[in-house]
Amino acid sequence: MQGGAEIVGAVVVAGGLEGLVHAEHHGEHAHTLQVRFFAILREQAGCAAVEATSAASDAAQLYAELQQRFPGLVFPAHLLRVSVNERYVAMDAALSAGDRVVFIPPIAGG
Repeated sequence: MQGGAEIVGAVVVAGGLEGLVHAEHHGEHAHTLQVRFFAILREQAGCAAVEATSAASDAAQLYAELQQRFPGLVFPAHLLRVSVNERYVAMDAALSAGDRVVFIPPIAGG
């Protein structure tokens, strides 16, 4: 795990952000983030959203932490798009307390 951050718990949500399961972090510089999963990520994580307390400095570190917490979350990070506060950003974009982070896999339609 990068940066010494570790998510120790989680909040499971079926639909929106109501009924969040809280993730706890024991360490320095932790901040609370609202995280949502779309499409296959929602299925792999077993929830639509979590409120995570993390010391991750960027979305890539946060995703790696979430993969530790949710072993079924196996989608490769390099194929994901990430949105922070409703704006697409690079996986190495800095995170701040209160950010809304959405991990989005490629989606095919028809």
